[in-house]
Amino acid sequence: MVAQLQGAQLQDMGESADFVDERALRRGVDFLAHLPERMPAPFVAIGDDGSVGVEWDYAAGHLYLTFSEAEDEAYWCSSSGTDWEGVLARSIPQLVEAICKLVKDLS
Repeated sequence: MVAQLQGAQLQDMGESADFVDERALRRGVDFLAHLPERMPAPFVAIGDDGSVGVEWDYAAGHLYLTFSEAEDEAYWCSSSGTDWEGVLARSIPQLVEAICKLVKDLS
């Protein structure tokens, strides 16, 4: 089912946005498909360079992910002012903590 959903989303996005980097879009959709069910829906935007930006802005903090041809990146700023940024693949522990804070914020 997840594979069918991913394929449908890619097809729909691809028809309306020819400039989207397909590999970046696939990585973004795959990432979103594996988030916890309780994770709130993000705001998604396509950058001028074809990158895919995914962001959550809640009381607990702001999480922004960029999936691009060059490198996938993550940025987090908590409500207390603690922030970090880095390459997504090397930021997994911080990313998990940020996702947990966002989900907890909505509980």
